[in-house]
Amino acid sequence: MAHHINNLLLQAFSTEGREQLLIQCDEQSLSRGDRICRPGDDLAYVHFIEDGLLSVVQSTGHRELEVGLIGFEGFSGLPAVMNSRQSPFLIFVQSESARVLRVSADVLLAVLGRRDADMAVLRRYCFAFLVQVSANARAAARFTLEQRLARWILMAHDRTDGDEIHMTHQFLASMLGVRRAGVTVATHALEGYGFIRAKRMALRVRDRAGLEAFAMDAYGGAETEYERLIGSAPRLTT
Repeated sequence: MAHHINNLLLQAFSTEGREQLLIQCDEQSLSRGDRICRPGDDLAYVHFIEDGLLSVVQSTGHRELEVGLIGFEGFSGLPAVMNSRQSPFLIFVQSESARVLRVSADVLLAVLGRRDADMAVLRRYCFAFLVQVSANARAAARFTLEQRLARWILMAHDRTDGDEIHMTHQFLASMLGVRRAGVTVATHALEGYGFIRAKRMALRVRDRAGLEAFAMDAYGGAETEYERLIGSAPRLTT
């Protein structure tokens, strides 16, 4: 696999471990809505994200709530690394498209099981993802909808090439666990401050520094922890 590797975890592996893993990977192109796994599925494969966004969703009855976001900083398949083969979450592509490197969970464990330093990278990411999930819960409890939306936009921006994020208000409402009308009002507020420009099916980040300041400490803690654990983080400016 000769192309440049975008995934930050793969970049953090040793050269030997990365090369042994890559020859076992299949590159896949996915579209919005494609499901990586459903709750209770056997995790036969893990996916290293090269481009695009995956939503990690907790389903409760007829409602779905996004509890985590994965882009080129991470991978799907944490339970496999933690000696479990079942995911409690629904994971699907939320961006217009995504490009992933898929590898058998058995192969991943066989390759990295011989390389403690590389396995430690994945385990540190598992902890970083737990911090992100905890930060999501804290944001929902302590911050306004406008600040939570600012945080989500920043997280998506971190994982997006460019400043335009393709997303509907209905999708954002579902992921944030609020009514669509509330997201519309919050989006207009952020647009009024000059932080974003909203348009049909998308929004554009105009003032990232302003968004970060507005989100206060709803954003930044999990990102700083990722940088500490993995050694790099996309876009973080504060």
